[in-house]
Amino acid sequence: MPTLKTVLRVARTLTREHRRPLVLAAALLTAAFVLVPHAAGAGESLPRIEGPLTMEEAVTLALEHSRKIKASGADQRAMTSMRREALSGFFPQVSVNGYLANQNMTPNIYNSAGDTMARNYQLFGTNRAQDLNVTAMWPIFSGGRTYYGYKAASAQAESATQMFRGTEVEVAMQARLDYIAVVREQENAKVTGELLRQTEERLRVSREEFAAGRVARFNVLRDEAEMANVIQMDTMARNQAELALIALKTTLGMDLSSAIKVTGPLDYTPITVSVEEGVRTVPSK
Repeated sequence: MPTLKTVLRVARTLTREHRRPLVLAAALLTAAFVLVPHAAGAGESLPRIEGPLTMEEAVTLALEHSRKIKASGADQRAMTSMRREALSGFFPQVSVNGYLANQNMTPNIYNSAGDTMARNYQLFGTNRAQDLNVTAMWPIFSGGRTYYGYKAASAQAESATQMFRGTEVEVAMQARLDYIAVVREQENAKVTGELLRQTEERLRVSREEFAAGRVARFNVLRDEAEMANVIQMDTMARNQAELALIALKTTLGMDLSSAIKVTGPLDYTPITVSVEEGVRTVPSK
């Protein structure tokens, strides 16, 4: 495929009358390549939030902005539209058809365009003919194709609805799990941060005692090795906290640069639920 530089090089070798259209086409092509991706990307921007965030707010945001829910909702709407399309086969249809024939052989049969309704056929036996007609049709018998097509479309629409509701439950549960993971990892990072500060203080004291001649060099080396180990632990804990926060933002459908802060405490609340009771409390809709 020739590049823009090649097109411009060829354009310079042509006469001025032929050069202008090519240069204009190249400029338009360049503008299309530059502007279209920006226009497409502008419509795909994710919402951005800032400030504290509770678990229930996280679930609400996930149900509203999750890309998985939006995709499942689009499938549901598509299946519902297909069911309506299948239902239209039971209704009467009216079409207006016009023909203007200019042919060199006789006779010839023409038909109306499209396959959304029964086609209109017209036979012309002359070289030139014109016709305008209105056709009203009512389905009487289609061998069960219309009926069973509607039944299949209804089943697909109902399946898409159930999948949409299941996706909502799944996203809400995942939002809660990700929220809990963020709280857990941030608390773990606080613990390793405190351990790091304690180890730094212990190493400082060991170095001062060694400088004063009160302890051996072995104590300093041991605290330095412990310090290196704690630094690695703290780095891993902070990394896990950041990854958990990114996972939460992804589940919520938020921009990854959103400055959110989880505020929910990490409490343990025991709940005793039997399998039978859990099945009975599941929403039926």
